[in-house]
Amino acid sequence: MKIINAFWEKRNLNKDVIEIIIENDDTVESVVITVASIKCDYLVIKAPTGSFELNQALSQLGFLFVEHSISARNKLHDYHISDIFKRLLKVMDYELVTDENMALFNDNLNEGIFETDRIALDPEFSLKIANKRYLNWINDELEKQSKLYFALYKGEKVGFFLLQASDGKEVFAPVSGIFESYKHLKLGFCLNCLIHNAAGSLGYKFVKTIFTSNNRGAFSIHASQSYTLLEQFYVFVKHIE
Repeated sequence: MKIINAFWEKRNLNKDVIEIIIENDDTVESVVITVASIKCDYLVIKAPTGSFELNQALSQLGFLFVEHSISARNKLHDYHISDIFKRLLKVMDYELVTDENMALFNDNLNEGIFETDRIALDPEFSLKIANKRYLNWINDELEKQSKLYFALYKGEKVGFFLLQASDGKEVFAPVSGIFESYKHLKLGFCLNCLIHNAAGSLGYKFVKTIFTSNNRGAFSIHASQSYTLLEQFYVFVKHIE
């Protein structure tokens, strides 16, 4: 069992947040005892999938299931691209988000593109808070030398993606999205292709991503592009008065 003091969430949520990651060899009894000892405002538990007994115990303790979190991995370009997406990709590209156009990125993010995020869906929080949380996270990543890109469609900035700094053959793309004004174009599949193109230009061989069951579009895209599942967690939360 891993207990994480998510101190960064104080800035985002104005709450003291603890995250617990339950491992396969943890007993239900040990989880219950640990949870009882935690003092915080908002408690997040990531539990292995498939344990009815654990799920039941967490429910009885007042936790709510909010999402199924999935991490996946793919070798660059290891998928089939249909003709319609090939045509779209011919008019798409990507470019680094520079300091000069960071304000434009912020404006687009604040339009509210993370409506399936667990923070956005929680009535204790809001979509505005969810977007602020992502923006803070992205800025933290940029200070760690991660790279932020605009996705371009016919020269227009229609979305973005982030590649974490990595010294290995695999790069982590933890967050991406199409801006609200362009969601009707259905460019999610192509956005993922641009992530692969950018990763390849930096010398990486594999891309790792993370998404949740709340985001049906991301789920479908990863399935269609033959990603290999790495880890799965059920995510439970509890607001503590």
